Amino acid sequence: MTGITGYLQDSALGYLWSNQPNSSLVCVETKSRLEKPDPAIYRTGPREPMKDSIASPLAPPKSDTSMNQQWLKVNQAATDANALLNGLQIARSKRRNMSTPGRRRLMRDFKRLQTDPPQGVSGAPLETNLMKWNAVIFGPDDTPWEGGTFRLTLEFTEEYPNKAPTVKFTSKMFHPNVYADGSICLDILQNQWSPIYDIAAILTSIQSLLCDPNPNSPANSEAARLFQENKREYTRQVKEIVEKSWAE
Repeated sequence: MTGITGYLQDSALGYLWSNQPNSSLVCVETKSRLEKPDPAIYRTGPREPMKDSIASPLAPPKSDTSMNQQWLKVNQAATDANALLNGLQIARSKRRNMSTPGRRRLMRDFKRLQTDPPQGVSGAPLETNLMKWNAVIFGPDDTPWEGGTFRLTLEFTEEYPNKAPTVKFTSKMFHPNVYADGSICLDILQNQWSPIYDIAAILTSIQSLLCDPNPNSPANSEAARLFQENKREYTRQVKEIVEKSWAE
């Protein structure tokens, strides 16, 4: 079967096509729709008559319109079959990717967020990439953050849950423990990470951090200073951030 790259069964004819140079599409009669031809009864090669064989090349005729249309139909069927094969290979690849421990854990985390969502947070993976998530944290009631809608991204590796994700605010923030690029200084995302934490726990911990910052480990020195020395000005700037979040 050297050179043959595809086989398509149609009625009582089996169509074979090859990726070898100067080869032709070959039409092989078979006894039933489910029977593939014996390799001994066909070959590929230059488009020339085949002797002593029930298989013959099906080259486009020069003058017979109906035969030419049949040839085009068969050729299209071969193309469609190749496209179907490629699609199946892509689907298999995606299924293999979904079988990794990290991806299975992410699917469980997502299911939990849907069936038992924590108050004030939400998150979901990108449609095309399970390892990248968008999330939203709502400012806790009765705090300067109340009414805010703060957006984040979470990026996971295949090592999750043994390794913490990279979490960043994409919304502009003014907080003692949030860097200018949106990165978050939070112990459970660094040296206190544990595989028991899931995405819900990460988001609720960040929500708690909003109104309970740690000024002794500042990522934003100005916000940390105001939080300790001038709460009134700190609260004013937080409320400005809350209002900006509405437009994002």
